[in-house]
Amino acid sequence: WRLRRRGDRWSRGRAVAWLIGCAGLVWATSGSPGAYGDVLFSMHMVQHMTIATAVPTFLVLGAPVTLALRALRRREDGSRGAREWLLVLVHSWPARLLGHPIIATGLFIVGMVAFYYSSLFEQSLRSHTMHLLMTAHFLVTGYLFANVACGVDPGPPRPIYPLRILLIMVAFGFHAFFSISMMSAEQLLAGDWFTALGREWGRSPGDDQYLGASLGWALGEYPLAILAGAVIWAWVRDDHREATRQDRQADRDNDQA
Repeated sequence: WRLRRRGDRWSRGRAVAWLIGCAGLVWATSGSPGAYGDVLFSMHMVQHMTIATAVPTFLVLGAPVTLALRALRRREDGSRGAREWLLVLVHSWPARLLGHPIIATGLFIVGMVAFYYSSLFEQSLRSHTMHLLMTAHFLVTGYLFANVACGVDPGPPRPIYPLRILLIMVAFGFHAFFSISMMSAEQLLAGDWFTALGREWGRSPGDDQYLGASLGWALGEYPLAILAGAVIWAWVRDDHREATRQDRQADRDNDQA
């Protein structure tokens, strides 16, 4: 609204993407995944994949930092306001470290293995504090990875487009392998928790784990496909801009000659 009042514009597509991300986060934490995620592994995976892949993808496509820097007022007296502190944050060494392509991709990939194949998963089911930490972790690591892949906000340097595609392909492959490993697992994840519930409705814990792994595979792949599409679109657009710039430069050189 501040941009519109001063006669500036903001992409409707980015605004819609941000709102979709916010709505997805509310649904995943306060809708049916949030209500049944502690008793059904399948609903837990719906919640996890929505928070870790879908929500960050749409939030990153919303370019919130760019919008904030355009809308927040710049201070002229040398003090630091919201805009200045935001710039300090996005250019700080922790942001550069966590936003490094290798670090961001590693956190996104390794975090899943460390969470599900350790006691952390069951702790997140038994403790509300651990559940909140889990939600924050997957949201932040997903955002860091999506920002490396297709973000436009100021921050750490991003790799060239072929390397971005490679990172997404690595994430695709790992996520598929991770889901298949859970589908073929004979041991229940957090088995003490799910069997102690004494649930008499729905699928058995083993069948529900298989369903959850299948849903996790499906729900984790389409946001990565959106990321890949966004990267390819940005790549083509930048190539077009560069070609246009070179044509203009050639025209100016000919005019000078």
